[in-house]
Amino acid sequence: MSSSEFYKYLGITTIFAGLLAVVTGYFLPKSSYMDLSAFAIIFFVLLSLLVFQMGKRAATSSNKFQYVNLIISNMMLKMLMSFVIVLIYAQLKNPPDKLFVIPFLVIYLIFTAFETYFMTIQSKTKKNG
Repeated sequence: MSSSEFYKYLGITTIFAGLLAVVTGYFLPKSSYMDLSAFAIIFFVLLSLLVFQMGKRAATSSNKFQYVNLIISNMMLKMLMSFVIVLIYAQLKNPPDKLFVIPFLVIYLIFTAFETYFMTIQSKTKKNG
């Protein structure tokens, strides 16, 4: 996947996640939790950019396990950081209910699907040597 294609799809994914967060927030009672949604989108965009750049190098590496290591590391980092973000938000904001995780989960799933898509294409890059 070329960088221009990646950025185009990242933009589309970001807009889609933002719109879905607004729609999800509209149906939630009391608060839309837009601050958490905005932070989640920024976090997942930055993570996607990092993974794409690292994936470009890993996909063409002579070490055949480097790309698999990236996938596993990304998955673990994303899950751990998501847990930390939700935990910190709950501690700082003390939301009146647990519904604040719904927009976060929706955004998480959208960006996970996007990463799966671009990493699948990226993994087919020709290896050196």
